[in-house]
Amino acid sequence: MRYTFDDPFGDEGSALHPYGEIGGWITPRAGLTLNRTYVSGSGFALGQGSTNATSWTEYGRGGLVWDATQDDQLTGFGELGQQFMSFDPYAESATGNPFPASVGGGLFRMGVARAGGSWTHDLSSFIDAPVSVTLAGAVARSFDVHSGLTATVPGIAPMEAANSTDTWGEFGGRIETRFTERLAVDFDVNGTTGGGAIGTVLHGGVDVMLRF
Repeated sequence: MRYTFDDPFGDEGSALHPYGEIGGWITPRAGLTLNRTYVSGSGFALGQGSTNATSWTEYGRGGLVWDATQDDQLTGFGELGQQFMSFDPYAESATGNPFPASVGGGLFRMGVARAGGSWTHDLSSFIDAPVSVTLAGAVARSFDVHSGLTATVPGIAPMEAANSTDTWGEFGGRIETRFTERLAVDFDVNGTTGGGAIGTVLHGGVDVMLRF
């Protein structure tokens, strides 16, 4: 949910709009497959197990919207939030895995600081339809990480996953079609990219937006 201030400063047609936003999302009971690669006496081995997890996040954001031209809008923002994931216990398969681990259920949590921006261009004057396109990007950094994951391997003391921090990039694009001044439908593609275990992941979706 976002609140945008009504033209507190700036000339008509190129006004600056500060805004505040709070939000979150939840993904309940998603299937999750985890892999663990390690060195055994005969080379590399792979431990794999499946479980269910529920993920959610909450955040607060502050930003500034600039009406650069009649058809172009630029946005910058800073954000602080928290992300969580609760997961059920699971056991790795013993196939090709001489030291299968048993993993207890737990709760992963971390704080996230994010800064980014976007550019929106209105295509109405070109195609005679209420359509706009948006390109966006951001940089994020985790902090106060707690893995919540503890594994036990026969003959070895229980181990806890490292509480390491990461930095990653986020990018995306969106096409919005407005049916009324308040109701719009978005088609979007977004992704994250980073080093190490983060890698690059892409998502696509459809959103319904209601302005009031």
